[in-house]
Amino acid sequence: MEKTQKITLKDYLYNKNFYVDDNVLNVLYSYIVTTPRVGGVLLRGPPGVGKTTLVELIAEWLNAKLIYFQATPGVTEDDLLYRFVPSEKTRSGVEITVGPVPRALQLSRRQKVVLLIDEFDKTRPSADALLLDVLQNFRISLYINNKKTVVKGNPNNLYVFLTSNDVREFSEPLLRRLLVVYIPPLQPEDVRKILITRGIDEATANLLTVIYIDTLNASLRKPATIQELFQCYTLIKNGVDLETALRIAVIKYDDDWNRFKAYLQNRRVEEVISRVISKTRDEARSNTLIRHYDFDEKKIEKKIEEEKAKEEEKKENKEEKKIIEKYALLVRDVKKEAEPQPIETSESQTIEVTLKMLNRDFDAYTHIVKSFIDEVGDDAAKIGKFELVRLDIKPDESFIVAKEPLSIEELMRLEDMQIEAYYESVLLLSWNDVKELVEKASRVKYATKRMLALEAKGACEEKMLLEFVSEDAIKVKGFIKCNKTFSKSNARLLYEAIERSSLDKKLNIILARQEPLPPETFVAYRFCFNDVELAKQIDELAKRWNWRLDVRRAEEGYGRGICVRILPQEQKIICSVIYNYHRDDIDLSSCEKALLSIMKR
Repeated sequence: MEKTQKITLKDYLYNKNFYVDDNVLNVLYSYIVTTPRVGGVLLRGPPGVGKTTLVELIAEWLNAKLIYFQATPGVTEDDLLYRFVPSEKTRSGVEITVGPVPRALQLSRRQKVVLLIDEFDKTRPSADALLLDVLQNFRISLYINNKKTVVKGNPNNLYVFLTSNDVREFSEPLLRRLLVVYIPPLQPEDVRKILITRGIDEATANLLTVIYIDTLNASLRKPATIQELFQCYTLIKNGVDLETALRIAVIKYDDDWNRFKAYLQNRRVEEVISRVISKTRDEARSNTLIRHYDFDEKKIEKKIEEEKAKEEEKKENKEEKKIIEKYALLVRDVKKEAEPQPIETSESQTIEVTLKMLNRDFDAYTHIVKSFIDEVGDDAAKIGKFELVRLDIKPDESFIVAKEPLSIEELMRLEDMQIEAYYESVLLLSWNDVKELVEKASRVKYATKRMLALEAKGACEEKMLLEFVSEDAIKVKGFIKCNKTFSKSNARLLYEAIERSSLDKKLNIILARQEPLPPETFVAYRFCFNDVELAKQIDELAKRWNWRLDVRRAEEGYGRGICVRILPQEQKIICSVIYNYHRDDIDLSSCEKALLSIMKR
């Protein structure tokens, strides 16, 4: 341990109610006190075991500056090198600054720094090579203001930690520079100690410990964390029944919940009771806790009598087994459902809606919530323009309906569902595209220079009305009915229109226009270009139509590049382009100049 510390790391973690295996602690201690320091530490283990919290507490104990970076799927090495921040100083509204890795190196020259790259296994494999020179020589090369810069750090002041949930394997050169430490789930006795230390009574701590053991054994996505158990305790304390509290705080996925209930039905109480170390003595608090449970009292009494017989045979603690046995009855379903809004109607009356989805076993409602979660409100039966309803003449059936036309973008989110829907959008289609749609149609019901009515029969019933708004912008009104599922293969006419409207096939149309595209134009795809002159033309379009350029990192599949989103003043995306400047057949310097001319505006 460093001499500057007044308290040992182990005591510091203990005072913070954080428990870690002594072997793990010894490895971390060895890394921290070694100077000059080489390499870093990779903390592996399932989600929720405290990997991130452990590093944060180490930074506090060292009195070091914590540089934290949360990796997300597809993160590249450039995301670790640079930061793109909003700025009024540039025409593009974006300024490039150093990212977490060079910033940690810079700060280490004058103070202690802990660099934590959380969930590094979510990065792309190419990011592994970026850290090799950092871990070996505490330096890194990058380009700032179009100039190559080498940033060096102080190995005595920099501590590098990576965490991983084992989403992918790391390269051998990277692993050679890391101490790989596995953080196992906490032991049940440690969980119980922490809960009691945080002020939870003994009876409840025993119950929560049993819940923790069950989440370990039930093959869930992850076991319960201390924080989740404490949240569950808070809900129970405030009158929420145990099942609801578990669904809200601990077991948040439907398949995990079903797996958990099936496990409880088959596991024996004796398999977990021996792992709860202390015995419950607070009988009054136990009885208070039991009143929070919404169980069948006759079943409870029957189970208690059965348990008493087992207690006499095995001479085990009666109160503790009573609590656990009541918990074992947690297989009864709790009903908490959105109530459909009733619609008064008759056999002859027609209700006009633009979407109808039969809601069997809440499958349609679940799909809508997952697809439009940002639009939920105070009324569980209304999500944006969607409503959960039932007809008085069919009280046992519920439906998802919409009373406003859907956009194609909204319609796309309803894939894999049985739907009847009406939609309206503006697509970017040339006359040749229209002719292809006519060829794909099963029937043409109406045809003029300004309007076409098409139908298609197959897995889905489709009706589409094409109305020419301008030379290449076409307003599409359509009806689609899929008795099986709405998908790309089933809705052939609609997806053919979207495919032909994709922006990568319409570049010449965009460049030839004398006025901006309609704001409601539906754009399904981005396109990639690596021509310097084309970059300049896009720049000129932005100037002509007073668009704002939003520069982003290129998506996976396009290589090293920059994604440039062009937006009008009303902030709706008009088109999205990816400028890929890392190609062998392209002059890198000239491409960078063209890119910078866009970014600096």
